[in-house]
Amino acid sequence: MARSNIRFAGTVIAHGILWVGLFTPEARAQFWEVTSLGGFNTHDINNSGQVLLDTSGFGSHSFVFDTVNGLVDLGTLGGNQTEVFRSDINNLGQVAGTSQLSSGEFHAFLWDRLNGMEDLGTLGGVHSVAYGINDSGQAVGYSETASGDFVPFLWDSVNGMRNLGISGTAYAINSSGQVVGTGGPDGRAFLWDSVNGVRYLNGANTQAVDINDLGQVTGVANNTDQAFVWDSVNGLRDVNIGTLQEAGNGINNSGYVVGTYQFEPSNDGPLHAFLWNNGVASDIHPDGLPSSAANAVNDS
Repeated sequence: MARSNIRFAGTVIAHGILWVGLFTPEARAQFWEVTSLGGFNTHDINNSGQVLLDTSGFGSHSFVFDTVNGLVDLGTLGGNQTEVFRSDINNLGQVAGTSQLSSGEFHAFLWDRLNGMEDLGTLGGVHSVAYGINDSGQAVGYSETASGDFVPFLWDSVNGMRNLGISGTAYAINSSGQVVGTGGPDGRAFLWDSVNGVRYLNGANTQAVDINDLGQVTGVANNTDQAFVWDSVNGLRDVNIGTLQEAGNGINNSGYVVGTYQFEPSNDGPLHAFLWNNGVASDIHPDGLPSSAANAVNDS
């Protein structure tokens, strides 16, 4: 493959396997297996190649993996379980997630190798969950309030946990502090920032699950099972692979989106990972696997 043809070079986690890939005009997508992480659920990858993953079921634990240190167990907040489903690891190796206390409740946490696991608390209720974290250590997720409502939060080490003012949950935060998630009375994809507050990006029953540093957003419209991309210039665009059950799961700073779509036009067909950029979608399903799901893509 001629080096001048490379349009995209990056790393994708799909179906418990770490892949390095090249995307070219001629070859569409070619991926090479780096490390099999079989038996784990993979959720995110940073620009250093550190992967965030966990095990399934009661007593599940979460780990950071890299080729130097291997698997590092994040521990717990005193209970039996730690979960990082949909959670992030930033480029400093900090992780946002959820862990069980010895009393049985689940709280959002921030973890790093130096300080271990920090309980982020709640907004007055019993439970909280963290999903996203940026390179400034700001974390987002949702928390129960004293009145029993579940609201998106923004946390930082100076101000603690802040209520974003609507019902719902926050999934991701970029380097500018822009937050995306789903919220409001009918569950709409939203974008929040400290100047403009909440802006809804799509109709009812939609989720914005990731945002890059350019403010580009990806997610899924659950009512139509269509993955979407949004930015302030082009507005909302369908990924439009043309099948049932599409979902955009991650977007990098070059605007490449990874996600999952149903390969066959039936409700029980296999799922395949996809890569999308600027209106062009490619199947990146690794050969030899029955199904795949691409959950994250880095910038490296």
